[in-house]
Amino acid sequence: MDYINKLSSYTNAGKKEGKEFLLNYYSKIGSPQNKLKVIHVTGTAGKGSTSAMIANGLKLAGYKVGLFTSPHLFKLNERIKINNENISDEDLNNHIKYFFEKFPGISFSEYLTLIAVKSFLDKNVDFVVCEAFVGGEYDSTNIFNSIATAITGLGLDHQNLLGNTKEKILKDKLGIIRKDIPLFTRLNDKIIDDKIKEIKAKYIKVDRIEETNLKGNFQKENAGIAFEILNYLDINKDTIRNSLRDIDWEGRVQFIEKNILVDCAHNPLGMENLKEYVDTLDFDNIYYLFAISKNKHFKDYEKYMKDAKEIVFTKPNVFKIEDPKNYAPYEKIIENSTDAYNYIKNKLKDNDLLVVCGSIYLASEILTIKNKTSQQTSQTFIKKLIHTNSMTELDVTDTNFQTEVIEKSKTTPVVVDFWASWCGPCVALKPTLEKVAKEYEGKMILAKAATDDNADAAAKYGIMSIPAVKLFKDGEVVDEFVGAQPEAKIKEWLDQKL
Repeated sequence: MDYINKLSSYTNAGKKEGKEFLLNYYSKIGSPQNKLKVIHVTGTAGKGSTSAMIANGLKLAGYKVGLFTSPHLFKLNERIKINNENISDEDLNNHIKYFFEKFPGISFSEYLTLIAVKSFLDKNVDFVVCEAFVGGEYDSTNIFNSIATAITGLGLDHQNLLGNTKEKILKDKLGIIRKDIPLFTRLNDKIIDDKIKEIKAKYIKVDRIEETNLKGNFQKENAGIAFEILNYLDINKDTIRNSLRDIDWEGRVQFIEKNILVDCAHNPLGMENLKEYVDTLDFDNIYYLFAISKNKHFKDYEKYMKDAKEIVFTKPNVFKIEDPKNYAPYEKIIENSTDAYNYIKNKLKDNDLLVVCGSIYLASEILTIKNKTSQQTSQTFIKKLIHTNSMTELDVTDTNFQTEVIEKSKTTPVVVDFWASWCGPCVALKPTLEKVAKEYEGKMILAKAATDDNADAAAKYGIMSIPAVKLFKDGEVVDEFVGAQPEAKIKEWLDQKL
């Protein structure tokens, strides 16, 4: 049986007393969850990004790191990672089967927490970074003797579980703090002071820092929390800074094209953060593609889209999504999200911006559309590589770019020229490389990767300046050079490396 699909479609989301069942179960078997060194993160917005930053810093420092986050964009496996690798289908399916049979009928969050704890214990991780599902005090993740805790942004969300004021929500989130253990946050509130004194915890207020590749001032705030936690854990500061500049967190203020921005903002605080970033951009017209979950209220969101040239409301194919006819009956509605996306995309002019937001499910559907297109591009690219030695244009933001090049390089060396149309030396190098490629036909394959407007994506491949030429061989980069080299130098380099 496909247990992964069965749990993915589970409708019993969770209950306020989620942690009590787990604590009772674990107490009977020696509380194994307390063997894990857990950094516990909660907040209305930014807790996933902050968790990813902390995990990346620990990984770069050489530790084996478990990361437990929610929700997922594409598949359930994303929620449980070790050193940024998703739990395998086999392990996840087996764990779900085991706990379905052992504890039939418990909640989605309880099942996932059980699976995460078992996975991290089985794999003997050094640290776990754990993002709370909802709130803190009663959350199913609030079962650890954490070594550090954090609260990111605070706003209204999940009021049915946490309370209908920020004060009540903050009190619930403070339920994750522990005696003698530091709480890291930018928040400054008497409620925090009182709880810290009551629990006898430590209170470390943090500042934003600039050093992150994620976009938006709010991500600089998240980076500040991550930096201080990693510093508290005695991670080298240069290592911390390097890790914060290389965060892969899809769907968070992410440009999938030069004028199409996707964000998972799904509550008012997330929308406020997104609006703050969009306001810094220089576009003539802004279009929004928007969807919302059934337990949300559009009136809490619409003020963040007042600058819209047009808002198109859509309905991703998920039961949790509200029908836009119920909250925007007189607006432009295109229920199929692919049709809605293409409708706006076809209207965009060069200096217009499309913002996709309001729902993680909508972000997932649009990113899936983009990824399918990228995959088709990659497949076409590889077919061209196999049959020709000509320079082949490839967008470096293609999610399958490196995988495809690596796979091909296992049979034939692949030389990739990272370039940009605005770069004079890049343009000068192109005919030289084409000429050399013809002479070395059969010995290598030459491809061109465009980095125009994609500096962040290029940086993921170690490209800090262009033109840059990398040689992929036997599945890995074996050498590279930077700058417009003369033909003789390139031939000498190839003769040594091929």
